[in-house]
Amino acid sequence: MKRFIDSALPILLLFCLFLLVLSYANNWLKGFSDAPQKNVTLQQTAATTGDELSLTLQPPMATEQIQGRGQSLALEFFNRSKQSIDLRPLEIEPHACFHLDDVLPAGASLQPHETKVAYVSLSFPESKPAEACLGQHPLSLAYSWTVYEKGGRPRSVKRLVLTSPVTISTEYLHRKERFVRIGKLVLMPVLLAGVTVLFQRQQSQRDREQSRQALTNEVWKVIYPTFFGMVKAHYMPISRSMVTARENMGAPRDSKVALLSLLLLRRRIMYLLDQDGGYYFQSKRAEDLASILNNHLVVYWETLTLGRFDRLARIFGPADTQSEAEQKMRLHCQTQIDELATKVEKDHAEAFEVTGKLLDAFSAVLDFESDRPLHPKWYTEPPYVETDPKNFDIKEVATTLKLAEKDKQRLVAAFKAYRKTIPRRCRKWS
Repeated sequence: MKRFIDSALPILLLFCLFLLVLSYANNWLKGFSDAPQKNVTLQQTAATTGDELSLTLQPPMATEQIQGRGQSLALEFFNRSKQSIDLRPLEIEPHACFHLDDVLPAGASLQPHETKVAYVSLSFPESKPAEACLGQHPLSLAYSWTVYEKGGRPRSVKRLVLTSPVTISTEYLHRKERFVRIGKLVLMPVLLAGVTVLFQRQQSQRDREQSRQALTNEVWKVIYPTFFGMVKAHYMPISRSMVTARENMGAPRDSKVALLSLLLLRRRIMYLLDQDGGYYFQSKRAEDLASILNNHLVVYWETLTLGRFDRLARIFGPADTQSEAEQKMRLHCQTQIDELATKVEKDHAEAFEVTGKLLDAFSAVLDFESDRPLHPKWYTEPPYVETDPKNFDIKEVATTLKLAEKDKQRLVAAFKAYRKTIPRRCRKWS
């Protein structure tokens, strides 16, 4: 669940950001003006003053006009003159997108210093197509009156009162605009909270990674000296013995020299097991595979030599060279080795070839695991595995070794599992 949240959180934040950008983009869509007064109720007073009559537009006035809805405006008239005034019906300046219903009775009069309030209804004509009037439009109200002066003729006066721009919209656009406004208010906190959580998770992950790396470095400070000591004392001599044995087992070969090379290899492996108890690599699967290969090699040759393989290997020292081993062989076990080599060559001619293939894979694992911890702390280039375990026919070797079905499956599974631990950059065959 935690992994799902970690992967879904960035996607959710991107989606919220997209919705937020889309909500601001609505300001540029058809039918929405970018004027600052859009959808804002103005609490203002628009007034005009003449010599005799003043007109005040009482608040509030909605600056958005919805099709099918109307709004009432309160107009306050004040007669400032000393003569009576006859008011005429209000008129809207020629504009096809507004309709004005005047409730001021015709012929209404104002006595000197008298105040009268008139209410008018501003609406959108139903007969007018909405698409033709969407957007903001100025609104001008015209009002006129007649003044009766003493001893003079009646005089007509006309004035205009200008209101703030009125936005004409439809019910759908109005609801959409309201939804967008609410979406902005909701999405912004969600986006900020999500970004905060994401940054906290990343910071926590970095802290855990730094702690893990610090712990790993402390562990390797202790492990490195021991591991390098094993490489110099055991792994490198064993690897050289494997190379020598592989060369001596190639055709044409001297079976006595080949057997002696195997005995030297076995003596050095026995020295490793006596001193440290087994193989220790950075990869646990490499340790398992090396142990399996070593066991099958010993069991196979113990069977071929009638149980004398380990006993003969003990005659030699773990640091003996090939020439020193030949001298000890002539002194202690010349007859036994000659007899065993002749018997193996006669009855099991494929033994050296199968053992050679086994040593190829064994040597590749040993060399690679000896160099793996040094990259990139020491080696600038990664270590490479020369032999491809995929191309190594371990099933054929297992069959030749006459392994039980259970042991054969275990060996094959160990090869497959180990191959997956090798990074692609370290595979020369890739």
